[in-house]
Amino acid sequence: MTLLLKFTVPGCPVSKKRHQTATLKKCTRCQRQTLRRQCICGSYEFQFMTNIESTPRETVLYENLVAMAARDAMQKSSETGSLGGPTRAINAGEGCPNQSLQQPPLSLTLRFYFPIPESRKKKLVEGQPHSQRPDLDNCIKSVLDACNTIVYADDSLVSEITASKMWAVAGRAEIEIYAQTNEPRRI
Repeated sequence: MTLLLKFTVPGCPVSKKRHQTATLKKCTRCQRQTLRRQCICGSYEFQFMTNIESTPRETVLYENLVAMAARDAMQKSSETGSLGGPTRAINAGEGCPNQSLQQPPLSLTLRFYFPIPESRKKKLVEGQPHSQRPDLDNCIKSVLDACNTIVYADDSLVSEITASKMWAVAGRAEIEIYAQTNEPRRI
């Protein structure tokens, strides 16, 4: 495997939260639009208009932070040529500059470090496994979605993920992206 990109995202990792949906309705009596169960005119009779979906702010902010760290790492690696990594998105489809037909499958190594709380400093040591919320799979999703169209065109290119959660003095996420070789692997 060839290392394409390596970067660190500062701060406590944030897991991908579920999107929220609200139903926008129109009151049949006064024709006002509302998200509430009861209209301000007192009516409970509504006509459905549409569903409004939103991603929680915390998730959006963290994904933007990961994207910013990825862009910065790509720019630094292209300037220095240190990793031999991509200067543009890997397998960039529409909207992405690099358009090559055949792309290597990618492998990701993700390490999430959560800060040790003051109340548990005596019991926990840096490097111990973190076995509580947030779930590891949701942390992975937030990084994969943040890197979409920035590091790679689509997260379907990722065929292997190695991930871990640990305690640390300072929270951070360490991300390494590798291009897989065509050698057969033993399972």
